[in-house]
Amino acid sequence: MPVRFGSDRLCTFFFIFQEPVVPSAGTKKSDQHFLVVCRYVERNALAAGLVAAAEDWRFGSLYNWNGGDCGVRLARWPLPRLPGWIKRVNESVSENERERLQRAIARSQPFGEPGWVETTARKYNLESTLRKRGRPRKFPQTAK
Repeated sequence: MPVRFGSDRLCTFFFIFQEPVVPSAGTKKSDQHFLVVCRYVERNALAAGLVAAAEDWRFGSLYNWNGGDCGVRLARWPLPRLPGWIKRVNESVSENERERLQRAIARSQPFGEPGWVETTARKYNLESTLRKRGRPRKFPQTAK
């Protein structure tokens, strides 16, 4: 069962990280979603214009991983960062990737492959996050 505390927007990330991720020699498609979210999180200060490079944000995990000391002991990731990770984090995010992540965050949806998203939403009673908001549209009754 996922742990919920703080903002509902944070719950999306708990669903992403709760499922086991098995490291492999190559990056599997299921690992890609984990890395997309981590990249998004680690580049937040850069995207907000607070630093010139993501690794310069001294409160971030990338700063800590790059040899800085953010004052908090961070858990190891369940898989290694990709080669050239810092360069990758500093590159801009595609519009499609950004839209998918922001929708998942705004709706508290699980983020991943469509099949996994549906299964996880059912498992944790989050089906409503996958439907359009509001009341279903009424269609005119046809005369009999």
